[in-house]
Amino acid sequence: MQEGYQTSLIDLWGPDQLVDIKTFLQWFCATVSEDLGLEVQLEKYWKPYLSNQYNCSEYFSDYILQKVTSPIVLGLDDVDEIFAYPNIAEEFFKLLRS
Repeated sequence: MQEGYQTSLIDLWGPDQLVDIKTFLQWFCATVSEDLGLEVQLEKYWKPYLSNQYNCSEYFSDYILQKVTSPIVLGLDDVDEIFAYPNIAEEFFKLLRS
């Protein structure tokens, strides 16, 4: 991108990844990793004894943000699709706010 930002456009259309919060957050992390040209490292950073929200946050801070040196812009297309899954929506939007 011209301003020096890296971008990841996430299309949230389609219920395949909206099975549960763990599946969704792992898909989200993997998609952002791939969009930014990074190897997906879920097995290294996702700890089964920690919450899914914590794992997602740590994956971004300990892996993605350590590897990418420029600012990142996340675009979320069809974000309204998540509202049909209230448990996922509540946790995901809480995570984005934090």
